[in-house]
Amino acid sequence: MNRMKQDPKDWKQAGELNRFIENIGRLYGATDQWFKREGNAERLPPPNYRFVDSDGDADFGLRLYCIVLSEEVVILLNGDRKTAQKIKDCPNCYQHFLLANEVSDAIYQAKIDDQLEVSGKDILTEEDFIITIPDKSF
Repeated sequence: MNRMKQDPKDWKQAGELNRFIENIGRLYGATDQWFKREGNAERLPPPNYRFVDSDGDADFGLRLYCIVLSEEVVILLNGDRKTAQKIKDCPNCYQHFLLANEVSDAIYQAKIDDQLEVSGKDILTEEDFIITIPDKSF
């Protein structure tokens, strides 16, 4: 959020993302319609949403990466302003996208291995549970 405060357009769009998060949490639940799948993670804003103040073909607005574990539990990660059509071509977002997918892979593997369980709004693990993500110099 501190980084987003530096640009008025970013700050306004961060406010819109916060509104989505609040509405999802209080009113709707974290269902597929509110997120766009990007690899093994998700992102906000929703798939059909376009920021009004985005600058045409060279500016696609802010992205916030997240992992939806249930309708009640969403892990928010990081994001930035997308400046290229394809995520792999965006110097701002690509590293956040890669990290979100690594974290998502690790969490879902922990669920498969019965090391992590989601119950209501709780994430249940053993006390010494640690998610390890290979160092790829994000």
